[in-house]
Amino acid sequence: MIRHTVLLSFDGVDESLVQRVIDELGRMPALIPEIRAYTVGRDLGLAEGTATVVVSGDFDSVDDYRTYSTH
Repeated sequence: MIRHTVLLSFDGVDESLVQRVIDELGRMPALIPEIRAYTVGRDLGLAEGTATVVVSGDFDSVDDYRTYSTH
């Protein structure tokens, strides 16, 4: 299994844009069948300096990850 995790920071960006990014990223599993598991969400802000959004995807193989990464 391959797990790919991305942290995204949006300092000073309008909240509607952040939500749009979350919504659009949430569409990925429906578009890419090679995704085994996928989570996207907002950081809770419990600590200073954390990212705004986290995306984590699981893939069965390197080839599946490559299909996702080039989509």
